[in-house]
Amino acid sequence: MVGLALLLFGLARGGERGDVGAPGTLVPALTGVLLAAVFVRRALTAREPLLGFRVAYSVAAGLLALALLPAFLLPACWPQP
Repeated sequence: MVGLALLLFGLARGGERGDVGAPGTLVPALTGVLLAAVFVRRALTAREPLLGFRVAYSVAAGLLALALLPAFLLPACWPQP
């Protein structure tokens, strides 16, 4: 979960400063991605993982589709000049 927090911190800091390529943005974001990948890798290979990612794949795909739905509906609902 530290990986996710660092990733979100890096993305928020990049949006706040407007400079995504700055070391203050890239280092936390890339460290977060690395830690999250290590966590997922460990969870997939452990006999008794903390989170069952094999089941969570379908849940994550559903949540992703639900989160992206407004991106497709917003242009259709936006008033045209």
